[in-house]
Amino acid sequence: MVMHSDPHSRPRILLVNAEVLFAEEIRARLQHLGYRVIDALAGSGEQAIDVARRERPDLVLLDILLKGTMDAIETAERICRELDLPVVFLTAHADQVALHHAAGLSAFGHVVEPFAAEDLMTAIDAAMHRHTCAANLRDATLATIVTGVQRDADGGERSDRVRYMNHAAEGLTGWRLSEAQGLALGDVLTLIDAEGRPLDLSEAALQQPGLLHVDMRVAIVDRYGATVGVRAYASPVLNAQGATKGVSLSIDTVSASDRAEQKFRRVLEVTPDAMLVVDAHGRIVLANRCAEEMFGYPMAELLGKSVEMLTPPAVRERHGTERMHFFASPRVRPMGLARELHGLRKDGSLVPVEISLGPIHTENGVWALAAVRDVSERKRAEADRRSQEERTRAVFEAGLVGMAIISPQRTFLEVNDALADMLGVSKQSLIGTGWDESTHLGDLPDNVRGLERAIAGERDSYRGQKRFVRADGTTLFVEISGRAVRDDDQSLRYFVVLVRDVTEQKLAEDALRASEDRYRTLIEQASDGIFIFDRHGRFLEVNAAGAQMLGRSGAQLLEMSIRDVVAHDEQPRIEPERARLLGRDPVKSTWRFRRADGTFFHGEVVARRLPPAAPWPPRPDGFRAPRGPARFPGPPASPPPR
Repeated sequence: MVMHSDPHSRPRILLVNAEVLFAEEIRARLQHLGYRVIDALAGSGEQAIDVARRERPDLVLLDILLKGTMDAIETAERICRELDLPVVFLTAHADQVALHHAAGLSAFGHVVEPFAAEDLMTAIDAAMHRHTCAANLRDATLATIVTGVQRDADGGERSDRVRYMNHAAEGLTGWRLSEAQGLALGDVLTLIDAEGRPLDLSEAALQQPGLLHVDMRVAIVDRYGATVGVRAYASPVLNAQGATKGVSLSIDTVSASDRAEQKFRRVLEVTPDAMLVVDAHGRIVLANRCAEEMFGYPMAELLGKSVEMLTPPAVRERHGTERMHFFASPRVRPMGLARELHGLRKDGSLVPVEISLGPIHTENGVWALAAVRDVSERKRAEADRRSQEERTRAVFEAGLVGMAIISPQRTFLEVNDALADMLGVSKQSLIGTGWDESTHLGDLPDNVRGLERAIAGERDSYRGQKRFVRADGTTLFVEISGRAVRDDDQSLRYFVVLVRDVTEQKLAEDALRASEDRYRTLIEQASDGIFIFDRHGRFLEVNAAGAQMLGRSGAQLLEMSIRDVVAHDEQPRIEPERARLLGRDPVKSTWRFRRADGTFFHGEVVARRLPPAAPWPPRPDGFRAPRGPARFPGPPASPPPR
């Protein structure tokens, strides 16, 4: 048995055990063997990592059945990877399955309970020796540069001066130690990122207290301008009081697998979607800039964190369960089918997303690649489209005119209540029936020709009048306006048709036309002369009897006024009589008229002002302009002049 007599040379052990009483027993054994026990924790894996980072023990003795959300395997992986410390597991015979999963860890050792003191010491010494050998091998192959931190007298400006370089660093940078020693680090070592921007890993290591190394994929530009892809690490060098006295930079050339990973990273960076790579424990191991922008986290706050922090609190437990299901049966598939998915930004806001998952097989096991697409714009566009459709539907259904959508085969695809009411049928019975079935037979040929022209692309819109036949057999007179809606290839998709019921207007016009025809016949067949004048005394209408009395044709009289047919000595009476006619009562008088042949006759005249039926433009006396065909405004209110 080897006892450590010098207290200062005794290895410092961090003991992490699930059981408090058993931890105290192990502490006593370790102290009896001469080891210094930093702590005997019965806490979680997170606590173990925090204490190891703060205390920097020589070895961690870890219960393989550690309780908490982070199991012992994951805890040991992080301690080995992030803190570069050896780990020895405490395990029982029943824990061989867990021990098998832990076998891939570097600097691994284990002690099986129950164990003797010699077994514990052997396991600890073997693990520390293995760790030391691995470190020596790594130091021999890694390019290492150690700097010293110097500041101005007032503590302001900082400068890093090269103190040490190994042979690997000399070969990688092109500088010899004798040349570089004392020079500023920036004059000897030039590191750039994937976009060619210079990096200061020394500054990064110093600005993040407690961060033991910064692991980044970069490129080094040597003394002669050549560029080589490398993996670089930076960690602060502390003095006995814990103050920073320098920085240690370790640089390793990138292997073929590393170059493949760099290519993969570059692919992630040019992908327009947010890309996340997650390990089986749910930790984010890779992310691209789109992920930073989408979720609002800088890269340093994403890597190593649980992917559940990017999910809303209400679904985190469910997400964790589904993540485990994915790793149990990894395959390419979309996530959350038939569900609305949201990501949680750093500022607490939610972003609607679509997520596609796929497995990545690595030397560290299966990882999940998640492509996360921000669908905010599409959701807004869909909401706007739904809103527009709802407004259009409201206008369609509540329209004051009939509306229909007609297929190229002339069938009703959709109709509103107004059109169904016009035709005296229900909407359901109308949809699917032919437009032709409701069309009056007399209008059918024109309708068919118009639709055929639209299908041929000769016209896109149509206005006109037509007749429908209602369900009760009556005729519906309508005005229609239609517009063709076409696909990208200009083929007709459907017609949108507006239908306005003008039946009452049509019947009123027909009745007025019939009335005018009746009165025209009455006036033309009357035996008395009937004349209609405007307010200037011009003839507007003359029947056959009146034209015969004056010995002139109707066309001649329409070019004349009352002054042309009244005897000269009767002329002074015209203005006073016209003034009397402006009243409401009829005026009865006798006048002497002159025929075309120069003879005269007396006629009894009964005249009355007619209500205006149409605007007749005034003209100065003596101006005689030809007028259009006669127009009959309706029956006079009193007998016409004779």
